[in-house]
Amino acid sequence: MENTGIERILVFVETFFRQSGAHGLDHTLRVTRLCAEIGKAEAADMQILIPAALFQDVARPLEKETGIPHEEEGARIAEEYLRSNGCDESQIQAIVHAIRSHRFSRGYKTRNSGGKGPV
Repeated sequence: MENTGIERILVFVETFFRQSGAHGLDHTLRVTRLCAEIGKAEAADMQILIPAALFQDVARPLEKETGIPHEEEGARIAEEYLRSNGCDESQIQAIVHAIRSHRFSRGYKTRNSGGKGPV
């Protein structure tokens, strides 16, 4: 996924955040910046890490309204978006897994990606 793809994802994700707050767009941008720094140092697959970081809380504003855990709905939103934009299926699955498993209290297990650490 090229930078233009990341920029398109950011524009899409921004539409979900109407207000700032603890888990608003400002939080998502901080998480993404930190992921970029840590991911570079750890040789992470940035084509997985950065989209996952951008989508990780996309459904947080909807969670109280719908009752659907934000990591589940966020994974669904990301999968639909990525698939409709021609993303590689293996990348989609890795991004979706990272979004689902980012909330440890739900009991999802992270998995390693070729020894590069959790996906």
